[in-house]
Parts: sequence; C-alpha cells; structure tokens
Amino acid sequence: YELSLGLVGSEMCIRDRGDYLLREHCSSVGEVASVELLMRGYNGTVPTGSAVVQYYSASAASSAIKDLNGTELDGRRLYVRAYFT
Repeated sequence: YELSLGLVGSEMCIRDRGDYLLREHCSSVGEVASVELLMRGYNGTVPTGSAVVQYYSASAASSAIKDLNGTELDGRRLYVRAYFT
C-alpha cells in the first residue's frame, strides 16, 4: 500500500535528516513499512521534492490520504495521493 507524497517547494526540506521526520509524521495514522525519498541527477543526490511511503495496511494508507493531505511538515505543505507504478 504505497502513497506518493510531495512537498511544496523546489527541494524536500527533510533531505539532511533522511527519512526520519517524514516517517515520524506519516506514522501518526498507521505503521509505516518504508519511506523512500525520490532523487534525481547523475548520481541520485538531487531531491525531487517527493517521496514514496509504504504502509503495512490499506486502512493506514487510506487514513494517510484523508488525514495527512494538506498538513505541514517542517514548514511545508504535504500533498498525499495513492501511488501507482
């Protein structure tokens, strides 16, 4: 059950702290299985401003879309939606 999260702004504000801050924020609605900060560039070091968060349950993922969309994280607004690959 994966979600795509985007932050308003050109860079993800939590890049220096890894995924810890995002994981903590997202775990308020359910147990997080994984967090991947999406990167680009030649060696993958430029943040895209997006992340993929995976939950252990569909109900937690649904809650995240409903409850976390529009919330702020480290001063930036989150946009949360289902992630389809």
